[in-house]
Amino acid sequence: MPGPEFQSVRKPPKITKPAKAETQYKYAGEFGELECLALGVPEPTYKWLRNYQPIKSDQYVSYNSQTGKLTFQSFSRRDEGEYMCVATNRFKGPDGRWQEAASFSPPITMLQVVVSNFKDAALTTLIGREYDYLHVPCTNKGIILAPVITYNWYDGIKAEKISMDNDRLFIDHNGMGLKVKIKYILE
Repeated sequence: MPGPEFQSVRKPPKITKPAKAETQYKYAGEFGELECLALGVPEPTYKWLRNYQPIKSDQYVSYNSQTGKLTFQSFSRRDEGEYMCVATNRFKGPDGRWQEAASFSPPITMLQVVVSNFKDAALTTLIGREYDYLHVPCTNKGIILAPVITYNWYDGIKAEKISMDNDRLFIDHNGMGLKVKIKYILE
């Protein structure tokens, strides 16, 4: 016969958020949160893993075991890694012993946005005739790690941003590397 604390209705935790693996990018110093939500009876508690190791709350990162929310106070390279939430519920079985069920979330990869310095790129001189087609390749081999990059090209002599005027100039994001293509040269 079951003990007095036996729970007849039990459901192991099922994580509903995050629903799939993903990669998120944060800027250095940015505040951030990851959310974990699970359904289960009794109500699950939460813990977080980074690179398969339990996270210990400190001044940089912490989590709430009741809500499943993980918080980054000021994201930096030290916080990069693969994060997984573990939802657990405990209940007494028919024999009176405690039992535990757990569920793991899909991984969330957290990365800091990095764009290395391009100011040291070698200057290149290109010569073309009026109305010739010309392309200017970006040869810098810097590190770029971000979901979306905004590119700007600068005149190396005047140190002015090059305007993409009247569709005469455009940035080609396809092919080998990044190129500014000039449909025709004006004097």
